[in-house]
Amino acid sequence: MSLAITGNSTVSKEAFKKVLLNRNSLAPLEVLDHYYEKEASWGVRADVLIAQMLHETDFLRSWWSQPPRRNMAGIGVTGAAQTANPSSNAWALRSENSTWYAGYSFGDWFAAVEAHFAHMSAYVWPDERNNASQKDPRYGAARQAFAQHHWAYCRVLTDLNGRWAVPGTTYGQMIEAILNIAAKLPEAIISVTPTPPAAMPTKPTQIQTGQPQVLESFTSTPSPFPPVDLSLGQPGVAASLPPTPITILPDKPDPVPSPPVEQS
Repeated sequence: MSLAITGNSTVSKEAFKKVLLNRNSLAPLEVLDHYYEKEASWGVRADVLIAQMLHETDFLRSWWSQPPRRNMAGIGVTGAAQTANPSSNAWALRSENSTWYAGYSFGDWFAAVEAHFAHMSAYVWPDERNNASQKDPRYGAARQAFAQHHWAYCRVLTDLNGRWAVPGTTYGQMIEAILNIAAKLPEAIISVTPTPPAAMPTKPTQIQTGQPQVLESFTSTPSPFPPVDLSLGQPGVAASLPPTPITILPDKPDPVPSPPVEQS
């Protein structure tokens, strides 16, 4: 059974930090913070996207993942290359060989993570959320591909096979493998701080000498019973009730036990 893409993370940020540092000691760990910060607003699991990011970027060691490109998920990366300047932000120059490569760059890590969430949202949600098309330059293209091929929206990681990556026949399984590595670490458990129960509100009672005190219900619904006069018309004096006579009954004598009967 493949893992769900949407919902809440089941693997902690601390576990992924350990996995990432084991492969790349110079990795910018703040990237992981941004994923967990944005999970709730997108409804997509941060741990799933981090595992995908680690697969796509070779644990943040790939050329595309390095500043100034910061491409977390191969957005717009097709492998196309040319030496002429395309004059487009959909390309990036590799100075080592003076060659332009197709793919998008992002100004900071936060924008890079947002673009990743936005791009995945095109695969899992039928409606646009959080202005995704303004954060992911390939959002519209992804939606068009789903409409053109009549694809169902992705619910589990293996649904990405052949869609996010082509041919990508085991794409989802490779992401799951990284996620499972982190899930086996002792740090993987996400601790949840219990929320203390809310204190019940209290309603102050005001007692005025010489006036009846009215007992009111806490809610605004009027009580069907008449108010109770606690002072009985005498301020400061407690009401006294006539004593109830007590009848003392004589004790009954204990019954005399019968002698035991011998059995022959």
